[in-house]
Amino acid sequence: MVSLLSRGVGGLLRSVVGYCCVQTNSNVLNGTSGLQCTTLRWFSKKQFSDDQPKRPMTAYFRFCVEKRPTFVKHHPGVKNIELTKMIALEWKGLPDSVKETYKAESRTEMLKYKEEMEAYRETLTPVQIEMQKEERRQRLVKRRSIQKKREMTVLGRPKRPRNAFNIYMAEHFPDAKGSSIQTKMKNLHESGRRCISQKRRLTPSLLRMTRFVIKTR
Repeated sequence: MVSLLSRGVGGLLRSVVGYCCVQTNSNVLNGTSGLQCTTLRWFSKKQFSDDQPKRPMTAYFRFCVEKRPTFVKHHPGVKNIELTKMIALEWKGLPDSVKETYKAESRTEMLKYKEEMEAYRETLTPVQIEMQKEERRQRLVKRRSIQKKREMTVLGRPKRPRNAFNIYMAEHFPDAKGSSIQTKMKNLHESGRRCISQKRRLTPSLLRMTRFVIKTR
C-alpha cells in the first residue's frame, strides 16, 4: 500500500513540476513573469531544511574554516580565490598526524550524522520521502548538465551567435542615458524593446558577420 502511494505521489509531483516548467517557458517567450520551476525547492525549504540534519564538513573544510580568519588577518586585501589557494597549500604541507586530527573529528561527526538521519527518515511520510527523491534526481540532472557544458567548453565548442537585442545593448550602452548602470540598462531595454516591436533589424551586418564566424569554425 505504501509503495503504491509513493508511486502515485511521485507521478503527481513530476506532473506538477513539468507543468510549471512549461508555463515558465511560455511566459518568458511572451515577455511576462510567470511561474517558476521551484515547486520542489519551495517544499524542501519549508519542510526539510529546518528539521533535516546537516551533513558535517570534511576534514579539509574544517581546516579551512579554522584557518581562514587567521589568513584574512595576516593578508588583508587579498582576494578570496588567492586566500583559498594559500590555505590549500598549507593543508597540503601538513604532516599526516595533524591531518588525522581533523579526519578523526570528521569521522565522529559523520557517525553522529548517520544516526540522526536514520531517526529523521523514520519521521517522514511517504509523500515527503518521494519529494526528497525527486529533489535529489533534479539536483543530479542539473549537476550532469553543468558538467557536460564544462566539458564542451574545454573541447572548444563555439559560442552561440548574439541575437539582435544583445548586439543593440552592446553597441548603444556607452551612449545610453543615465547616471548608473541600472538606469542605463533600463533605458536601453525599453528603447530596444520598442525597436524590436516595430520589427526593425538591429545592426544586421554585425549579426550576419557573427553568424558567419561561428559557421566557419
